[in-house]
Amino acid sequence: GSTSKMLGEAAVCLAKDTLPTNHGVLTPGSAMGDALLARLQKNAGLSFELKD
Repeated sequence: GSTSKMLGEAAVCLAKDTLPTNHGVLTPGSAMGDALLARLQKNAGLSFELKD
């Protein structure tokens, strides 16, 4: 399912992408931001949209 795809892509993002380093405890979205979003869309087949 999507949960395993998100966990896998987050792990790859942490291992391979350049991320900010001067922060405390963060959520995955705030820690990896656009890098994680791009990986989820490209590799996991997930899509995201904002609605009013």
